Amino acid sequence: MRHLRQRIEEFLEHFQALFEIDGSIPKRFRKLSTSLSKQPKSEANAMIHQPVYFSRNTVQGGDRAMLTNLRDIVSTSQRNNSRDGITGFLIFDKTWFVQILEGDKTQVMETYNRIARDTRHSTATIMNVRDVEARLFPNWTMGGAMRTPEMEEVYLEHGVGSAMDPSRLKSAQIIALALDLQAFEETKRKGQRLAS
Repeated sequence: MRHLRQRIEEFLEHFQALFEIDGSIPKRFRKLSTSLSKQPKSEANAMIHQPVYFSRNTVQGGDRAMLTNLRDIVSTSQRNNSRDGITGFLIFDKTWFVQILEGDKTQVMETYNRIARDTRHSTATIMNVRDVEARLFPNWTMGGAMRTPEMEEVYLEHGVGSAMDPSRLKSAQIIALALDLQAFEETKRKGQRLAS
């Protein structure tokens, strides 16, 4: 792991020197570097199981019902995932849920199976499963983003237009989108704290 971390840091330094005039590291690479440095000791040599899946929302109602539903899902997920050592990110656009889970393989698959039985969505479909050396969302027992007009630019940067169709997206696109949505949310929260 130490060798991988050193190679990634060297890559980031090289990338930064080539492309970043102002000295800032692009969001998704900064997140990767940060996640590597925050790995729990127990995961130092263990691979992290990371499925990416999507499902169709079945909750009827307007924006208020959907927002309430999303808050309930995120709250329950945070409680369960904290207990089970699961991290990840949930993207919701009123029609689709797209989620990345991370953690021990057994715990992650138990979590996915529990999620797949939830009646608030249907047709849960795993897009990709991989084992990775480091969590991409180490501080998020379940981060989430409901698609809003203010974050539309982030979606467009990843080739996601007005209607998201997860069956046409690659899992790498979803992961990159989630990392940038996470960065967007963190920047927004920091701005709100500074304004208070």
